[in-house]
Amino acid sequence: MINRYGPWMDTNLAVPLDATRCKVVFDYFLNESLLDDQDFIDRSLKDSEQVQVYYHKTDRRSPR
Repeated sequence: MINRYGPWMDTNLAVPLDATRCKVVFDYFLNESLLDDQDFIDRSLKDSEQVQVYYHKTDRRSPR
């Protein structure tokens, strides 16, 4: 899957592990104009991780 939002683009690759599990690999790409703004990068990646963890914990298919 490819997602584009503002200056960010990411790819999500779902790799099957078995019949009920997969590993998701995230790769992030950022507009060159923001490459030197480490605070922005850190905040954005933290926000992204919080969203991913939230959906992982609340999805009915998530391991308990």
